[in-house]
Amino acid sequence: ASPPPAPPGTYWRDTHALIEFKQGLEADPMGSLDAWGPEPWRKDPCSGNWPYVRCSGMAVIALYLSDLQLRGTLPLVLRDLHALEVLQLNNNNFTGSIPVLTTATSELKYLWLHDNQLTGTLPSDYYNISKLVELRMMRNPLLCGEFDQSAFRSRVELDISGTRLGQNCPAPPPPSPPPPADLLEL
Repeated sequence: ASPPPAPPGTYWRDTHALIEFKQGLEADPMGSLDAWGPEPWRKDPCSGNWPYVRCSGMAVIALYLSDLQLRGTLPLVLRDLHALEVLQLNNNNFTGSIPVLTTATSELKYLWLHDNQLTGTLPSDYYNISKLVELRMMRNPLLCGEFDQSAFRSRVELDISGTRLGQNCPAPPPPSPPPPADLLEL
């Protein structure tokens, strides 16, 4: 009889999502995610060798990426983490808008995005996360726009202090005027 097959590693989709997340960063100045990689000896996030990742079975259920000085935008690929319950991205240098995480949100309980430089508004799909317990958005002064605490499907502990959520977003600055014609001739 042949030996039983080796147990599978982390779900491929989860592994791919984390590698894409890392590769999409503009900077990881402390090298915090150096252990995350596609190389055969470190390609399994649930092997216990990837810092800041927690798994249940073959699924990534938590990312603890607080205070790592990571810089970049939040990628859509995070929505591929279907079993994700905890996403802590606070106290970094993330910019841009908050991505729609529709497919990942069914299990999401804790979302910490505070103390970054995020812009825009909270996507409406976040109101429909039935298991969401805690949402921390504070000290993202460029977050603005519609916000209705009563629209959440569950009772959510919220902190949006230091944002402009619930207020109109400022109008974008007008385009710069073209240079004077006499400068164009030089």
